[in-house]
Amino acid sequence: MRHTQTYDILKYMGLFSMKPKDKSYVGFDIGQSGIKFVELLNEKGRARLVTYAYSDLPDTTIDRVFDEDAEKVATHVKEMFKQAKITTRVAVAALPISSVFSSIISVPSANEKDIKSLIEAQAKKLIPVPLEEITLDTKTIDQGKPDAAGLKTTRVLMTGAPKVLVNKYIAFMKKCGLELLSLETETFALVRALIGKDRS
Repeated sequence: MRHTQTYDILKYMGLFSMKPKDKSYVGFDIGQSGIKFVELLNEKGRARLVTYAYSDLPDTTIDRVFDEDAEKVATHVKEMFKQAKITTRVAVAALPISSVFSSIISVPSANEKDIKSLIEAQAKKLIPVPLEEITLDTKTIDQGKPDAAGLKTTRVLMTGAPKVLVNKYIAFMKKCGLELLSLETETFALVRALIGKDRS
């Protein structure tokens, strides 16, 4: 089924990202109830919904999608793409919020190198697994604002996901014939869809 509609393009919170090669992208979501995807075309900074599809996965689970059922599900995804007439193979996939750690932290304002060290020190205290096992992404919210003691601080949005999970998504997307541009968290995607460009 094909459909067209226009939305504002918003930057995503990516756990890793690469330079996009195409003007259209596939938003991909794998959940307990099934697989959903949309194709969005970038037209002068705005996104036009080109096509979308949904399919139940009654005979498998989210864990099996990435393991013993990966080949079967990937073949099913390719058929979905064919029927929905998807024109791109560049994808952004959604991670389940239950698998992702997110927190807003404040660190003393400093140069970029020192701030990175301060963020990592905070992350070690907050994330209950070794940082070596985590793909960590940070975004500066604001900087130079004084705290209660009058010291200048930088607020940072910190997001992390297990490397094992990230690697499973990368491997599965390859089986589907997709180039994974970024991994996104479901919550951040939903928030941006609701608030638009209101950065507050």
